Amino acid sequence: MQRTAFLGRNPLLLLPHRVSPSHRFCRFFNSLSIVNNSHKTLTFDNSDTTTRNFCVNRKLLPLRPPLPPFHSISFSTAPKLPTNDVNPTITSSVKDEPRILPTRHSRHHIPEVAPIDSIDKMCDEILKSVPGSLFAYSSDYVKLTKLEEYKIALTKCNQIQQQVEYILRGYNSTFSGSLVQYTHSDRIDNNTSDTNISPLEERIEKMEKLLERMEEEGNVYLELRSRIRSQLVNFKLKDDGEDRDDEHLVHSEEKGEKDVDAYGAPPGPSTIMYDLILDAIAVSIPHLSISSSIQWLEKSRAISERAVERHTLDIDAGEMDKINLENSIPSAVTFNAVIRAAAYAPYDGVSEQLRDVALDAAFMTYSSMHKHSVTHRNSATYCYILQTVGKYLPVGPSMGNIAHALFLEACVEERVLDEIVIDALLKDVTKLDCNGGAEEKRSLGRNFDDWIKDFISDKYEKEANGFGFKIKWSSKKKLRRYDRRFAMY
Repeated sequence: MQRTAFLGRNPLLLLPHRVSPSHRFCRFFNSLSIVNNSHKTLTFDNSDTTTRNFCVNRKLLPLRPPLPPFHSISFSTAPKLPTNDVNPTITSSVKDEPRILPTRHSRHHIPEVAPIDSIDKMCDEILKSVPGSLFAYSSDYVKLTKLEEYKIALTKCNQIQQQVEYILRGYNSTFSGSLVQYTHSDRIDNNTSDTNISPLEERIEKMEKLLERMEEEGNVYLELRSRIRSQLVNFKLKDDGEDRDDEHLVHSEEKGEKDVDAYGAPPGPSTIMYDLILDAIAVSIPHLSISSSIQWLEKSRAISERAVERHTLDIDAGEMDKINLENSIPSAVTFNAVIRAAAYAPYDGVSEQLRDVALDAAFMTYSSMHKHSVTHRNSATYCYILQTVGKYLPVGPSMGNIAHALFLEACVEERVLDEIVIDALLKDVTKLDCNGGAEEKRSLGRNFDDWIKDFISDKYEKEANGFGFKIKWSSKKKLRRYDRRFAMY
């Protein structure tokens, strides 16, 4: 027989059985639904005296109280809703109240877009500023470690960085079909008339000047850092009683250059700045002349390479890429916007220079994505590269072989098969309508034509899961998008 000893005045200690701690859990809630071992839903109220004698299994209680409006309703015993209700709703007696504490960091909020009427004025103020005046290096930083110094630089340039991104989003929103118009549609000022907007190339040039101004500010920051550290080395040599001859000066200058190279990406620019300019070029290039398209295609590729180079500098400096995540790691837009610009260029079938520049920009950018360890190829990558193949390559078996290899890579290796990839293969490469009709249908070799008919066009179902192909071929189509809502990048 089990005996109990009197320990204090707590009457619960006199009970011969173990009291479940779930009583204390239930005390804080007026009503609670639990499940017993027979899988039936029981509802009890704390105000009822019979519940105090009911022992609840601790394992059957949830870790937290169910959220409204489901906290006070039992689905097994609830009355059935009428079948004629299209969208049945469950009412709750508890009103939805705003959260006292924020649960979402501000960096995850949708950023603001500068109004069109004031972007030119804000842009001119930054462009007229003296280099080195936006954020500067301090001699106090020489006592810090390189990692601490790098973090301080990112903090100092953050304010002007946010301002420049704010202006660039405003410029980007003025281009039809741009990235900001899709992702920030509720932040755009639609009250401004089109008469106040400058021409396409003028807007892109202003965006490019803003980016170059931020790059210049970062280079001035590193140059000042190099000079201060070189002077510190010379002062140490002087304190040691050594003469500062030309050899020592050259040595200190070389050491300063090595410090700049090992520092990482210069502070100031961010990846979103490059992406906004590249997107503006991609959406506006169909409306430009052939000569202007060649110029902006070359600039687009150069801007993308500068963005990728910043990440390379952070990697070479050692672990800086883990700190400078938002400012140096290229995104899918950094690569796909260049390929999109090449696919959308106004090619008339005659200009060999435009053809060569577009093919070089598209395939070199596509190749660089294979070499990059962070940014992966997605459905937009293969859509634009297939459009480029169908637009510039001569019609024949070579075009069919290249298109076949790219499509299989998108399906089997990358698993990013999407509707836009299939449309690019059928409409832009073979000129075959997705509904089975033919409009200027191309013949790219007997083997390719048979493959398109038997394995692509006959199996393609737009509304089916996996589009009629293996479901695993499209398992990463949304995971690798720049924005999961849109397949644009």
